[in-house]
Amino acid sequence: MFNKKGAMFGLDCRALKKQFGKLFLASRHSEAPEGANGSCVYTKRGAMFGLDARIALAIFGALSVISGAALYSAIQEAKITRIITTFNEFEKGLASYLIDTGSDMPIHSAPGHEITVLELVESAKTGWKGPYLPYKKTSAADHYITDEATGLTFWLHYEKTDTWTGSDTSSSGDTCTAGKTCSYYLKTHLNKSYSDFENLIKQLDERLDNGDGLRAGKFRANAYTGMSTNPIAFYQLMPMINQP
Repeated sequence: MFNKKGAMFGLDCRALKKQFGKLFLASRHSEAPEGANGSCVYTKRGAMFGLDARIALAIFGALSVISGAALYSAIQEAKITRIITTFNEFEKGLASYLIDTGSDMPIHSAPGHEITVLELVESAKTGWKGPYLPYKKTSAADHYITDEATGLTFWLHYEKTDTWTGSDTSSSGDTCTAGKTCSYYLKTHLNKSYSDFENLIKQLDERLDNGDGLRAGKFRANAYTGMSTNPIAFYQLMPMINQP
């Protein structure tokens, strides 16, 4: 009896081993590459990997767009900050000149509104304690200064403080006349260094005047025909000492 059971037990073991071997081989085949046994399981995994790669590329692509936009925004912000800093430096220099000399700056050519801006750099006027700006005389002209850091050229004008009209010319704002409150204005051609000047002018107006338009406030710009090729911006400084 014992022998029969042992024989039966041995038979069962052999059957189990055989069945286990089939299962093991089947599992191995299922993990093999498609070329080895025709299984498509590995192909599905490859497909999933390809999908993951495409998703990753899409994410990287999106990130590059975001990074590019952020870089452009940073460049624009740097331009605006640099221009506003230059405006402020001129304002401080002019204020110091007026306090030290007690008089308005001389006119470059009379009658007119263009000022001899080089007086802020060198002058023999009584009370003068400059230079009031970190620039050097670079030409025979005394009515403009070029800022090498920004590449912009600056002039000083006497202009009307009231809201300007639409009759402005390419060279001036709204001319200072008798009976009008007049101020000093710093003038510059923004397109000399910046190809995106139209957008730049709008951003400066937004930053300095909360977007009140280009005819009022501290920051103004000419909107005459041809502005797209020769835009001129004005930044209001302090009032004249002797009003006309």
